[in-house]
Amino acid sequence: MEKFADRHIGPRGEQVTGMLEVIGLESIEQLIDEVIPEDIRLNDFTGIGEGISEQEVFGELKRISEMNAPMRTFIGMGYYPTVSPPAIIRNILENPSWYTSYTPYQAEISQGRLEALLNFQTMVTSLTGMELSNCSLLDEATAAAEAMAMMFNLRSRKAVQENRNVLFVDSDIYPQTLDVLLTRSEPLGIEIILDKFEEYEFSGREFGAIVQYPAASGEIKDYSSFTEKAHGSEVKVTAIADILSLCLIMPPGEWGADICVGSVQRFGLPMAYGGPHAAFLAAKDEYKRNLPGRIIGISVDRLGNRALRMALQTRVQHIKREKATSNICTSQALMAIMAGMYAVYHGPEGLKEIAGRIYKLTSLCAANLRKLGYEIITENFFDSIRVKANCEKIKVIAENRNINLYYPSEGIVHLRLDELTTEEDIQNIIEIFAEAAGNPKSQNVQRTPEKEIFRSRKSNFLTQKVFNSYRSETELMRYIKKLEKRDISLTNSMIPLGSCTMKLNPAVSMMSITLPGFADVHPFVPKEQAAGYKELIKGLSEDLAYITGFESASLQPNSGAAGEYAGLMVIRAYHIDNSQPFRNTVLIPRSAHGTNPASAAMAGMDIVTVQCDENGNIDIDDLKNKVAENASRLSCIMVTYPSTHGIFESNIKEIVDLVHDNGGLVYMDGANMNAQVGLTSPGFIGADVCHLNLHKTFAMPHGGGGPGVGPICVNKKLSRFLPSHPIVETEGINGITSVSGAPYGSAGLFSISYAYIKLLGSNGLKKASEFAILNANYMAKALEREFNILYTGDKDRVGHELIIDFSEYKKKYGVETGDIARRLMDYGFHAPTVSFPVHETLMVEPTESESKEELDRFIEALINIKKECGEITDPNDNVLKNAPHTAPEIVNDWRHPYTRENAVFPLEWVRENKFWPYVSKIDSGYGDRNLVCSCNE
Repeated sequence: MEKFADRHIGPRGEQVTGMLEVIGLESIEQLIDEVIPEDIRLNDFTGIGEGISEQEVFGELKRISEMNAPMRTFIGMGYYPTVSPPAIIRNILENPSWYTSYTPYQAEISQGRLEALLNFQTMVTSLTGMELSNCSLLDEATAAAEAMAMMFNLRSRKAVQENRNVLFVDSDIYPQTLDVLLTRSEPLGIEIILDKFEEYEFSGREFGAIVQYPAASGEIKDYSSFTEKAHGSEVKVTAIADILSLCLIMPPGEWGADICVGSVQRFGLPMAYGGPHAAFLAAKDEYKRNLPGRIIGISVDRLGNRALRMALQTRVQHIKREKATSNICTSQALMAIMAGMYAVYHGPEGLKEIAGRIYKLTSLCAANLRKLGYEIITENFFDSIRVKANCEKIKVIAENRNINLYYPSEGIVHLRLDELTTEEDIQNIIEIFAEAAGNPKSQNVQRTPEKEIFRSRKSNFLTQKVFNSYRSETELMRYIKKLEKRDISLTNSMIPLGSCTMKLNPAVSMMSITLPGFADVHPFVPKEQAAGYKELIKGLSEDLAYITGFESASLQPNSGAAGEYAGLMVIRAYHIDNSQPFRNTVLIPRSAHGTNPASAAMAGMDIVTVQCDENGNIDIDDLKNKVAENASRLSCIMVTYPSTHGIFESNIKEIVDLVHDNGGLVYMDGANMNAQVGLTSPGFIGADVCHLNLHKTFAMPHGGGGPGVGPICVNKKLSRFLPSHPIVETEGINGITSVSGAPYGSAGLFSISYAYIKLLGSNGLKKASEFAILNANYMAKALEREFNILYTGDKDRVGHELIIDFSEYKKKYGVETGDIARRLMDYGFHAPTVSFPVHETLMVEPTESESKEELDRFIEALINIKKECGEITDPNDNVLKNAPHTAPEIVNDWRHPYTRENAVFPLEWVRENKFWPYVSKIDSGYGDRNLVCSCNE
């Protein structure tokens, strides 16, 4: 049987022999011996078993999906059955040109997804009535937490001096959102007061207020006077809004809210047992510099053409580090793109028709339940009603009819209708309540006149051309394809970003996510209806725990940065449980990924920076001093391994022992776990907790900037502190409160990494790590004659990535690293990581799934670019300063001192598969000075 590893891993046969000759070694085993310290090498890695075939793994996933029993669900609670247009599923979600693209840091070759995200922002601002929106957050609950932190950071100097630290939260809020607010608030010193907004009197200690709209009970409430009163007390107000309801009811921006958050799951995204679903955060324009996450803005390129790029908050956590107000790195770009296309496809009239039909059916349902003698508690509703009834009777009858309702408290039945609801569904609901009332005779739905919805919307929305142009599937398909062709993805060439691991996303593992048994399950269904998900979660958790050398895992964090935060909060809980809450200092190497200090700040920790030596390793002497200075307060160290510089530091065990001996724990950042799997592990090295980036090491797609999953794996002493959930039982016996809205985060993606692990098996996973290291070392040796490779280990080897130094190029050629990055676009490549972790460098990570031919093309491109640097005659008008070059520029009047051919076909093989950048070099400064973050046509 063919082994999947042979399909996944790029180099093969004689190519491997040739690569080893360049490195100067005879075997991969010899290379690994020189790269990874002997004292941390695993002796056994057989626990995953043999890899299985693609046919077998898909059959297994299909079997598991069919163990779930998706029933007709009217639970609501922020998750709804929805119609996912096949044209969007097929052309975006199942299209590798969309799901294998990277975060659009290289804007010139990301114009397609940037436009799609700009559409999303425009959709959000138009529907919410706000002035500015980001281009997605992880989920509704964490978006609410981001709004809380944003309001806290927006306090006036006087409010800070007065220590105004109280957040009012209206009690009619989803419990999962409240739980995440509790998690995020406590480390920041924020006190939450839960009360009814109608009765609350501001005390002068508040800085913010959060209300749900419509409320968790389904009631549409008028928050206008409350908002006026809040503003009179210098309190900002955040509305958590159901975006579909805003097609019919007054948007928060019109009744005075300062911030509006919510989820766009209802816009064509499957429930998928809780995620992934894009959230949003919109606000007044005056708060734009405090908005968390990414914002897409309109600027111009070198030729004066309209060009899009990420504005203001681009990589804010790397710039501000511990002073960052958010640790967001991965968002939900792919889901935001899909939701935006849902609005493009339906347009304002289509969305209004969907919302209107839901309201009409809800009114019909309420009227008929009243005729049966039931009391409807919800007076003003959109899609949701609460009914006084015998919950036990209703539940039995409903489940016998394969229907799920929600039972928030004794004597209350809650039902929330959705886009899929039909009159037949209403008939079934009426019959359930009739039978419970002792009237089992068939009940025909009786039509009643519906009243205008409470606080109806009068303003227009989605008036821009893009939302009023693509109604046929043909036109939508062509629009999506037009945008697709403006982006580089793995379908074009390698994406060699250091620390980001853009490896192959196996097609067979992607096939499983749209299986109905996975896609159509609500996260709060009774556990027996989610038996397949339970098996999938158990299997993936056990595999990840084994791979990392730990006791157990939580899959709840829905991004790598969220995993960092969750891991730190688990450490925090451990120290508090041990009566040592004063252990609150975290040591972080200067080279660490920016989300490390940002996450630590969010966890309320005091951050002490540890210096690196000239070889890029942690400076042991400085570490010893910092540990000694903070021994009594030491909570943990956050260490990335291999290091952010791509090196397996030989003294890692000394670092671990030093921290443990002084009462601290060791958090290992799993960003570079793809170089460890099968060869060593965080647990074997001695760490206590690590997070993993499933969208990196375990082949989950990056989707243009998300989705992601960031599980944490922990040792035995930390297992009982793993995240809990207020509705669904999870792993932690004494767990921290939730870090995401759904109990298992973005569960709809788990089958991808589950399949990847099963396909490769123990041998294949180990081989993948070995070839990641082989590819990086081959590139380093092939390039070292032309370039300065900055950091190597004790035996002059890199790990899984290499850092190329261009710091002398500005002085020597007048060329900056950014110029080289943009010139690579003319060769058809996405640039490596620019100026991180070292200024004026490129950090290159080839991954194991790239072939020798692709590596050689990239090597040849870099060497040729160096040659071009030496040929510069005009410092302001040359092939690097003007890169990338677009097709319109080439056919227009040409006045550059180099030829058109040199501009666009610098090497012969570029002709075979030319990628044409849609715009030239973008003027980011212009875009920030003239900030426009929505479609203006």
